[in-house]
Amino acid sequence: MKNIRGYLEKLWDLDIFTSLIKFNGEIGYKKRYSNPIDITNENIKSVDFDTYDFLVINLFRSDLICLDIENHPNSLTDFYRFLDKEGVDIKSLSVEKSMNNGLHIYFRNTSHVPIEHWNGFGNIHYDIINKRAFTSPSSFGGKYYEWMYNSFEIIKNRDDIPTTPIWISYMLSKSTKYFTPDLK
Repeated sequence: MKNIRGYLEKLWDLDIFTSLIKFNGEIGYKKRYSNPIDITNENIKSVDFDTYDFLVINLFRSDLICLDIENHPNSLTDFYRFLDKEGVDIKSLSVEKSMNNGLHIYFRNTSHVPIEHWNGFGNIHYDIINKRAFTSPSSFGGKYYEWMYNSFEIIKNRDDIPTTPIWISYMLSKSTKYFTPDLK
């Protein structure tokens, strides 16, 4: 993970806390890792970045959440349709492509959204994560995370990170009032 110091400093300017880990592979969608180290102003000069291959955002400490849209059949397509129905331009959000070609969408956790794992909303498979999220520029085995829109590197102020939107509560409610499979 060369040339990452400047990016880490930018994240600190946004009050985003990070760790580095050694990635050991995946079992399904579960990631295995070892040797986590929190990166601070005190240790950044002494860290051997070449021994780590994944950057992690400490969401809880950073008061952020990550909406993780899984790359399951129809999940991404229906998520884009849902956003369109809600009048949301995905380019207005902080979005990165995940290692398995899903999406990570980051929000300031202003509504204290609960953690949700392996949930479905119609065909949309998602997690809401508030502990840690693997992030760009991490990569493993030819797979990588990559920013699509509004990366933390270009955001100038923490207030420019979107707040938790109301439409997440629609997803959590699993109500067909807000989502039907025939959004076409």
